[in-house]
Amino acid sequence: MKLVKLSVVAALAAGTFGALEAKSLEEAIKNVDVSGYAHYRFDQASVSKNADAAFQNLSIDSTNRPHRFKAFVTTAIDAGDGFKLVGQLMYNNDRNGGWASGTGDGSQGLTSTKNAIVLKQAYLQYDVADAGVSVLFGKQQLGTIWTDDLTGIAAKVLITPTEGLTIAAFGVDSFQGSGMKDIENGDIDASPLDAIGYNAYDKNMYGAAVLANLAGLDAQVWGAYWDKVATLYAVNLKYTLGLSDANNVGVKATYLGNAVASDLKNSAIGAGNGNLIDGRLFAKFGGLDARAGGIFYGNKSKPTINTLDDT
Repeated sequence: MKLVKLSVVAALAAGTFGALEAKSLEEAIKNVDVSGYAHYRFDQASVSKNADAAFQNLSIDSTNRPHRFKAFVTTAIDAGDGFKLVGQLMYNNDRNGGWASGTGDGSQGLTSTKNAIVLKQAYLQYDVADAGVSVLFGKQQLGTIWTDDLTGIAAKVLITPTEGLTIAAFGVDSFQGSGMKDIENGDIDASPLDAIGYNAYDKNMYGAAVLANLAGLDAQVWGAYWDKVATLYAVNLKYTLGLSDANNVGVKATYLGNAVASDLKNSAIGAGNGNLIDGRLFAKFGGLDARAGGIFYGNKSKPTINTLDDT
């Protein structure tokens, strides 16, 4: 009897090459979707290097004009039976790390060469097309009304019972940008509350939303509980009246409020409840794109939690 010793790695390799031999290259890659984008931004000035970790002593330095460049590549692999594997790489060449104190010592941050490319997303998606249900689990872009492109380790369930209506539920175990280390590496989207004495981004968040888009009305209702940070609630309404294929007018109103948890309220930060109101009018007519509105947020006497994203 002849014995053959085959390692697990060799067995996997043999199986892989066997599959490649059985399929043409076109068949092997037809279920792989690759997409990406990049953006460049030049700032006329930056925050002064005298700013400290708590964002005090802020001033503008017109002699330091940062060049900001980001690139994203996303790969989605259809594994069959409703399963999809999604991964995204991010290159973040931002010499300020997105914040004044990019190195944690009060000086301007420099482009990170140690971790210039980071894994921004890596999650498993399962779709039940007939039932209109999608389940996502892993490191992913959270996509809530508060987080924009912020990523975290999360589970999401999306249910679409009918066209134009989606019910969502989500749980977040951890957020990207938890601590000064992520700021130094450039792998951060969130405001570093950790740097001013409160570890908020290592707390869990649970929430749900109802999203409807019917007859020109885009309506969203959100609610979430951020453990030991705040209870969050939001309403977003947008109505667009189409005048023709290229012309329309509309109005948008957004309210985001939160009730700060006692842990944060009684901390050294002494935060208070937050409110943000965003009202806008917009119109497109004859090639003219016009927008007018304003944003009201914050509290003059206490720090508050509010989100404003420059995307």
